[in-house]
Amino acid sequence: MELNDSQDFNVALYALAACFPPNQIPALEMSAEFFFEDMAEFSLETCIEIFRRARKGCRVFPTIAELLDIGDAIEEEQRRQRDIAIDREMCRQREKEQLLLQPPEKSTMTQERARAMAQALREIFSSRRKNGLQENEKL
Repeated sequence: MELNDSQDFNVALYALAACFPPNQIPALEMSAEFFFEDMAEFSLETCIEIFRRARKGCRVFPTIAELLDIGDAIEEEQRRQRDIAIDREMCRQREKEQLLLQPPEKSTMTQERARAMAQALREIFSSRRKNGLQENEKL
């Protein structure tokens, strides 16, 4: 988070506190700065998701350590989702390449197979071209 996120962060923190009995809430006027400082490694959007999950899953107002654990779990989920998406895309690319490598049937190639192969070639070359442009932009 950035320093300019502190106001939105505090609004979300106080909204979380409003969901718990007053005797369970620390003096946020004094500790809100510590919450912000210790959770600064997360984006504001992630912090809001942390507070949402804490509101739904905690029976008492969570400590900073509990909120950090929730944030770590969220980031791990996001990493796994990205990895799954990458794996799926790689499988799609391999399937397309395998389609091109399969020997043609003894009879003439069907129109459906020819269309599928042409589409696979277009997608492979367009994604490689796009990836190449992205690599060049990074340089």
